[in-house]
Amino acid sequence: TFKWGLRHSIKWRCIGNDQCTSSSLPMFGFVAKHRYFLLMSSSLWTYTEMQKISSATTPNAWETILTIGKSGSECFRFCRDQDRDQLIYPGRTCRGAEFELVPVRGPDELSNGKCWQIEGVEGEQFRINLEVADAMVILNVASQTIPPKEWTATSIQGPGRHSYSVRGSITNGRTELMLLRIEANQKRFYYRGVTKSGRLENFVVLVDEDPGVVFFPLEGGCPPGVSLVGGPGPPEGKEFQFQCIKDGAEFEIV
Repeated sequence: TFKWGLRHSIKWRCIGNDQCTSSSLPMFGFVAKHRYFLLMSSSLWTYTEMQKISSATTPNAWETILTIGKSGSECFRFCRDQDRDQLIYPGRTCRGAEFELVPVRGPDELSNGKCWQIEGVEGEQFRINLEVADAMVILNVASQTIPPKEWTATSIQGPGRHSYSVRGSITNGRTELMLLRIEANQKRFYYRGVTKSGRLENFVVLVDEDPGVVFFPLEGGCPPGVSLVGGPGPPEGKEFQFQCIKDGAEFEIV
C-alpha cells in the first residue's frame, strides 16, 4: 500500500503460506548512496564529480575545488546522480556575501537557471563543501587566499523549502509573498486581498518569486476550481481569473 503525503510511506505483507521471512527478502532502500556533481559556467555546465569526504561527524559530505578563470567570475550549482531533475541551487541567483541571506533549494527540477556566483582573480581557488543530511543541505564556500573569503548557505526544512507568492492585477503587478498557516496538522500557504467593484482580476502563483516557475490554469482565463492546475513551470501566458461585483470584497487564495 503506497500512501502519498508530506511523508510518503509504503507497506506490504505476505499473502498465503509462501515463505517470506525477513532473512529471505532482499535488502532495498536502507542506505541511499548518491553522487554529487558540480556544474560550472566555465565548463558549460558539464558534470564535475565531487569527492566524498564523509566522517563520523559529517556522514554525508562532498568536496571539490573551484578555480577562477580569466573572466574573474564563476557561476555554479549542483546536481545529484547526474539527474537534471535533482539540482541544488539558491532561491535566487546571488553572489558572495549574499550566499548567507538566500536559502538553498533542491534537490529538484525548479532551478530555472538560478545559481551561485563568486568573483576573484584568475587562478584563485575556492574549496566548496556540500553536506546533505535528512533533507538539510549546507553549502560552504571558502577561498584559499589570504585574507580568506568564506560563506555558508543552508536550506530550510519543512514547508519552507520553497516560498510561494502571488502576482497579477490583484497585487497591481507586484510580487507578494503568501503566508504559512498551520491548522489541524495541515500546512497551507495563503494570500488575502480586497477586490475592486466589477474589475476582472487575474493572478498566478510563483515559486521562490520566480516568474518562470509558476502555478497556472491549464485552461487560461478560468477561475480557481474550474480548470486543472498546471506547473510549476513557465506560465504559457495563462492566468487564473475571477470577478466580484461588490467593491472591497475580501478574498483568500490558498
